Amino acid sequence: MKLTPQWVLAITLASVASISSAQDKKPKTTPSRSEAPASAAPKMLSSQEIFSKGFQALQSNDPATAADLFRAGLEIEPSDGNAWLYLFKAQMLLGDASGAESSKTRALSLGIPGTAFESTKPAKISLPPLPAVSFNVIGLPDAVRQKLEEDPAYRLPIPPGNLDSDAWPNFITTNINDSKVIYSLGGLITVATSAHMYEVLTEITINGELFSNKSGSQFGIKTKTIRILPPDESYPSGIYSRHDETTLCEIMHPVSEAKARAMFGDKIPNDASNGMTYKCSSIRGRTRITRTLEAANASVIANHTPMDAEYIAYFPKKRILLRNIKEKDINSLQ
Repeated sequence: MKLTPQWVLAITLASVASISSAQDKKPKTTPSRSEAPASAAPKMLSSQEIFSKGFQALQSNDPATAADLFRAGLEIEPSDGNAWLYLFKAQMLLGDASGAESSKTRALSLGIPGTAFESTKPAKISLPPLPAVSFNVIGLPDAVRQKLEEDPAYRLPIPPGNLDSDAWPNFITTNINDSKVIYSLGGLITVATSAHMYEVLTEITINGELFSNKSGSQFGIKTKTIRILPPDESYPSGIYSRHDETTLCEIMHPVSEAKARAMFGDKIPNDASNGMTYKCSSIRGRTRITRTLEAANASVIANHTPMDAEYIAYFPKKRILLRNIKEKDINSLQ
């Protein structure tokens, strides 16, 4: 990929600034009243200066700030193909698949070669350890673990609420009634739990694009989970069952940031931008209890239970997922 002289200068300046910041060990003093602190991207900066700050944020592993800066610079200079490329990289790290595809299209139309996108992969994340249970005889399969660790679509944080949303940036562990739970996709997927039983996700399938904003789109999530009850006098080796769940989410209508903030308060920041609402319907089924893991995997689901529909709202810019919205409130968010 060929960089313009302006971009070479911007990246050089960003690199120098990063090195200087790391070497400067002196404590910073508070500026006097006559010294106005510089903002992240003041209007008087040129597009190239804003892009250099965005590149520095990207190098510092802050893709959210980088994406905001690249968007701000592109409002001034929308024909800069390199800026669209780096916005694409930031969006990939944020798990914004639809936004990244749009940026890639713009970059390609401005002459950025397709090879520039080939090496762009989502950063690998660290999956929290599975609950430690003495009677645990199975672990999270490597294929499932790899998908959860490497696919940015699964990095959706748990929204603020009764869970410890600061415990992990992408997957959450929390203690509720002496249980330990690992969630993904903002709580839509339970990866593993432990309490009086042990439960672990063994298979996951996604159909469609997660949280797409395209009219009429939908996506489905299928999971298979093994539950193990601990050994007792009747069953010295424990007992097993398999639980399958299928969830289908379909797009409803756009959601207003202002109305969502009025309804949900500080869960929605001022710069969240508008989002989209979805209706998710689930069917859960389970096998009869068995004495072996092999029998649980081979058993036919004994019953299927439809669950009440759940209404959710998703704000892609800040990757905020609001769940369990009341049906009577969902239309007022338009």
